[in-house]
Amino acid sequence: MWRRLGNWLSRRFKLRLARDGRLSMAAASSLALFGAIAIAASVPGMPTGLGLWTDMLFMLLLHSIVMWAVCYGITFLFSLLYLPLPRRLAAIYLYVVLEAYIILYYMEWGILLSLSFAIAYASLALLAGLLSAAAMRSGRSRMMRWGAVSAAAVLLGTSSAALVAWSPSDAAPPRVQGVEDVADEVSTASTASIIPIAAEDPSATGEHEIISLSYGSGRDKHRKRFGSEVDKIAAPVDASSIITKWPKKKEWFWGFDQHELPINGTVWMPKENGKFPLVFIVHGNHLMEHFSDEGYAYLGELLASRGMIVTSVDANFLNYSVWSGIPNDDMKARAWLMLQHLRQFLQWDQSDNDVFAGKIDWNNIAMIGHSRGGQAVAMAADRESWFADDSSLKLLEGVSIKSVVAIAPTDKRVDSKSASLSNVNYLTIQGARDADVNHFYGSRQYNRTAFDETGYFKSSLYIEDANHSRFNSDWGSMDEKWPGGLMLNDRNMLSGEEQRHIAKVYISAFLESTLLANQSYMPLFQDYRTGMAWLPDTGYVNRYEGAEFVAIERFEGTDTCIDHASATGMASWMSQAAVNRNGASKGTNGVELGWSEAGAEYTFRLTSEAERQLVSLEGGSLMFSLMNMEYDLVSGRPGEDGDQALDEKEQGKCYPPLPELLPQLPPLPEVEIVLIMRNGEEYAVRLQNLAPVQPPYYTAFMRLSWLDDIVKDEKYERPAEAVFQTFVLPLALFAAEDGNAPGQLAPSSIQEITFRFHSGPGKVMLDDIGFQPQGGTYVHYSET
Repeated sequence: MWRRLGNWLSRRFKLRLARDGRLSMAAASSLALFGAIAIAASVPGMPTGLGLWTDMLFMLLLHSIVMWAVCYGITFLFSLLYLPLPRRLAAIYLYVVLEAYIILYYMEWGILLSLSFAIAYASLALLAGLLSAAAMRSGRSRMMRWGAVSAAAVLLGTSSAALVAWSPSDAAPPRVQGVEDVADEVSTASTASIIPIAAEDPSATGEHEIISLSYGSGRDKHRKRFGSEVDKIAAPVDASSIITKWPKKKEWFWGFDQHELPINGTVWMPKENGKFPLVFIVHGNHLMEHFSDEGYAYLGELLASRGMIVTSVDANFLNYSVWSGIPNDDMKARAWLMLQHLRQFLQWDQSDNDVFAGKIDWNNIAMIGHSRGGQAVAMAADRESWFADDSSLKLLEGVSIKSVVAIAPTDKRVDSKSASLSNVNYLTIQGARDADVNHFYGSRQYNRTAFDETGYFKSSLYIEDANHSRFNSDWGSMDEKWPGGLMLNDRNMLSGEEQRHIAKVYISAFLESTLLANQSYMPLFQDYRTGMAWLPDTGYVNRYEGAEFVAIERFEGTDTCIDHASATGMASWMSQAAVNRNGASKGTNGVELGWSEAGAEYTFRLTSEAERQLVSLEGGSLMFSLMNMEYDLVSGRPGEDGDQALDEKEQGKCYPPLPELLPQLPPLPEVEIVLIMRNGEEYAVRLQNLAPVQPPYYTAFMRLSWLDDIVKDEKYERPAEAVFQTFVLPLALFAAEDGNAPGQLAPSSIQEITFRFHSGPGKVMLDDIGFQPQGGTYVHYSET
């Protein structure tokens, strides 16, 4: 019996390819080629650190071996089952389907979509092979046969490329016809009336001659500037109290574990003697093998030339690797590492004859972080929340971080806590087309930044056509690693050079304002239009609040009616949480206003507490933040059913159902602000004449826009995030109905503030209403 079984198995093995002819051979070759292309496209997204071509050769060899072994097994299995198929062709087809499916699944496309695209890809390869084989077998001349093969290949390749590169449809329904033209005219007129900053472009190279040096362990395996060619030796630090998971593959790559984390950095500094502010820059999570710290040289060189000591911190060993994962508690470790760098500089400054001795102004320290680094620097500034008992940081007692910059930061809770900044200047920058951190998490840290001393401020900037990666010159142009990044939509996106130019303008101006006491750049943070001559042509939304701001209402009650407010023509006027794209709170409440027709009003009466706060104020500006929530009024949007259910549940005096949902976006809100004085007089100003309300920025993240609703667990489902825009309205610009200006208005004489909406329908949220005292208004308008 066993001999018969052995003979049968041997015969079936020999017959496994009996049904494969020349045609199926050609088709199988095409499938093998497409499989190799899929692997090759994935290689840049899973580097080993040995170099791209080494990785490519290794992965293609491994692919060939695995495909050969799998296909041998499948063809034999098919033969055992007597399946009447060209078995080699079927085996390779299944292998390519499985291979493509795995690649797409790990791009977070989900099971069904990944399988569908994988089958389509393998079928396209099969078709290409069959057409080529048919052309080769035709009775025509060799030249014509090869021409037919080439034509088939070009046709299939062009079709595939066109599918991937196809421009997406609009990311949102069209706005009411004619409104955009009006908005453009108003925007142009208002920009013409605002007075630009009369100062040097902050992105221009400064007057200081700079030098650069590196510091580190001297034992780096991959970079000579931290290894054999390092300028200054810095002793490693033991992070084992934070990091307990350090994979062996990571130790093999770096040559160390969590007990010996290196203090590596690149410094740019003024060459001359003197005391200068100290600025740290740290990257976020990227592929570990693609080093990230060199990507901020453009900032380091600029800021050093303008009188600062700047260091770009190496935290690449805390980043993710396809082969070795990421250390546990890496976010806390990033913040801790920044403080260890600060401690190292303090030691050098206290040493005799050191290059840094006597050159650091310890009253002016700043940290800049990108992505996870953006959260880490906020945690470092709030170090007592996590590291109060860390003996290695005792040297830093009395040293504080004065300014923090967060570029597209994350905002994860660490040890069940989030950073809260007190008397720290804060700037956050975010792109509306960020496909990695696609929620404006920096706005949450903005809301957790408060002041009880004068001289501080916080600001945010939201950029219409900016993504995540292009703020770092080493991160490339895509927000996802290969091959997933190829499917991201980059149509009309700012170039890397343009994004980095925006960062140079804003970060340089911010640090000059907060560390070097250069007040000439302050208008930029109250209204981006004052610096438009320096900025690329795209959309911007900015928010601002200074320590001198006197808030009269922040709406921090949860889901409550405002008892000192009334409305006419409003469908809703309830205080509730402002939310980001996925419905999570932005960390603040506002009053949500929804109306159906033009002429609706919301009147806010000043409380007795607000009146007491305003007694000493004279002049200045009315300030408030407004968020355009127009997308919530569009039918068919994600979350529509949940919103309607909430409306029905919360019916009442100040929250009856919102207007009927619309088939298209409503017109942009035209808002008039009316100050009603205690003597009955009224003075008003229209936002259109100063700073029009802007639309949210709508984004199709994927090249095939319908994929936005499916991939990455619907991460890209909502095409827009409503963000707050701050309006700074000098009281001197308010006028009576007859056009006469009142002269010097006193905030303490104001009894009510009315927001009157001259367009409809619409939906907005108001927050942080108050007054900026005289001297704190940096936005000025020319008379028109």
